[in-house]
Amino acid sequence: MSIRIDSHHHYWDPERGDYPWMPSEGPLARPYLPADHAPLNEAAGIDGTVAVQAAPTLAETRWLCEQADSARSNVVGVVGWVDLAAADVEAQIEAISHRLLVGVRPMLQDIDDIAWIKRPEVIDGLRAVQAAGLSFDVLIRTEHLEAVVEALDELPGLVAVVDHLAKPDYARVEEAWLDGMRALSAREHTFIKISGLATEVEAPWRPASFSRHTEAVLDLFGPRRSMVGTDWPVSLLAGAHAETVALLDQLTAHLTDDERSSLWAGACLRAYNIDI
Repeated sequence: MSIRIDSHHHYWDPERGDYPWMPSEGPLARPYLPADHAPLNEAAGIDGTVAVQAAPTLAETRWLCEQADSARSNVVGVVGWVDLAAADVEAQIEAISHRLLVGVRPMLQDIDDIAWIKRPEVIDGLRAVQAAGLSFDVLIRTEHLEAVVEALDELPGLVAVVDHLAKPDYARVEEAWLDGMRALSAREHTFIKISGLATEVEAPWRPASFSRHTEAVLDLFGPRRSMVGTDWPVSLLAGAHAETVALLDQLTAHLTDDERSSLWAGACLRAYNIDI
């Protein structure tokens, strides 16, 4: 059986105090650490994972790398954070340097200025990311797509990984979303994550809720540039970890073995230049 890589999950500890988006109460407002994650991965047959930043601080990235180094972790890559608008991006990258660091992610969906990514200083920051051999995870919604496409046009060699299908409206396939997906898929170094699905719709959800958008990105990006991710523990808001993995398996069950192997490992390993 092929290896399975979860391309997108998080660890956090609210006591650290640098998660501005986190509610003060509820199921997410508690630590989620490798010891919590390991038995879920074992039960799901997941062999490796990519841990993604959840706070806009260098300190959280260093902490995340420490978690990835722990005995209970099967993390094969870490996507951290740097302030791309600052003049010292190279120094920031050096400050978070780690054997597992594979990319960076600004939290674009939380920045009020939709065109922020197009600022000259941010483009310079992304050039530094590319020069360091790191990827750029793109956390956005449909309204950000046009600006992201324009920014990436200035950086043809930068590897970009679009998280959560850019969080479309799953009730319909909007033309603006589809146009953005077409433009992004035309870039040979852009990948898409089929992730963060069930938390974007009201319960009850079913696989058919996501099939139109999943099929659209698979047609555009192909299995070679598409990957799957659980978005654990955010996914727990919509169901158990096993339910999220089952959803991803159901949405891709019609593909060939080789195509599923790419979705569950190959595309992720290529995008993040991970050698296992």
